[in-house]
Amino acid sequence: MPYKDPHTRRVAQMRYEAKRRAKASGVPFSLQKGDVEAVWPADNLCPILGIELCFGTESGHDNSPSLDRLVPELGYVPGNVTVMSARANRIKDVGTAHEHRMIAEWMDVTASARARPATAAATDEHP
Repeated sequence: MPYKDPHTRRVAQMRYEAKRRAKASGVPFSLQKGDVEAVWPADNLCPILGIELCFGTESGHDNSPSLDRLVPELGYVPGNVTVMSARANRIKDVGTAHEHRMIAEWMDVTASARARPATAAATDEHP
């Protein structure tokens, strides 16, 4: 079936690939033609990282759009999918929300601790 534009073709390909993954992993799939487009960010930005979504030729490209299941075991069904960047999906995939908050808090504390000695040293040098 010919598509009007490359975006429409790639969105259809995302749906097809999701169907293939659902079959392979034994989860439900009932997305219709417009369901992926319905959750596509209106501003074409990843809703998590704010980076522009763009189809690339490289596998795993950070800005590539990725169809994510909000609750994985529910499968690819309307109301349980969203589009985000491949980078955000990879990060999200490796931990729980609680674990991500713990990591973020640790990163904030660690960055602050590293910045403090440099600031203190600069203050000592220039009274």
